[in-house]
Amino acid sequence: MNLLTKLGEKFKNIKDETKKRIVATVLAGGIALSGLGMTGCTSCNPDPNNTNPPITNPGDNNGGTQNPDYSKCSQILKNVLTDFYYYELISLDNSYYETTNKYYHYQNAAYNAIPYGFLEDEGFDIDSIKKNKVSSQSDMYLDGNDLFIELRIENKASKNYFTNYILKYKLTDQEINELDILFKYFGNSTKKTFYQAPFFIQELSYLKTPEVVNKSYI
Repeated sequence: MNLLTKLGEKFKNIKDETKKRIVATVLAGGIALSGLGMTGCTSCNPDPNNTNPPITNPGDNNGGTQNPDYSKCSQILKNVLTDFYYYELISLDNSYYETTNKYYHYQNAAYNAIPYGFLEDEGFDIDSIKKNKVSSQSDMYLDGNDLFIELRIENKASKNYFTNYILKYKLTDQEINELDILFKYFGNSTKKTFYQAPFFIQELSYLKTPEVVNKSYI
């Protein structure tokens, strides 16, 4: 059972009103990103029972014989693995670490699991959010094929005034399997996952329109 499914099971026995408010933190609450990014698997039609999917680095060609095959990936994952924007973020983080021995992603919401496409449609300045000029947080859980995201964004009107959304995205089985791979913990001393885990959430918000389950102000 994958991480998000476990979270969904955890919430099944909670009252609906509470479920909408209490969601498990996936990234914003402290799961560190890995210093090594997963950028592609030779076959992106993942077996949910396979805990060791093949991994390649940006620009790798699978041992020098052929280019990575993304034909079986969902469009979301394919975009994440091939778009220069995400590759540049990974390169920037690694370069920053080599210079400072610190990770840039700790200081920059551009690496968080925020549905920026949705926020852009809502009229938010996403560049300000990515640069931490506007406070943001996202938590999520999975219920069947429905991905629920609790999204909290600082409102322009006041520093202590937040717009709070509960969003529901309908995912395919393929996309669920890809999340199963991306949101894996690895590392013994700290909780780490792949760079592409939050990027997947960012990209799906540009390709899918969510149901706004709730919108409120705090």
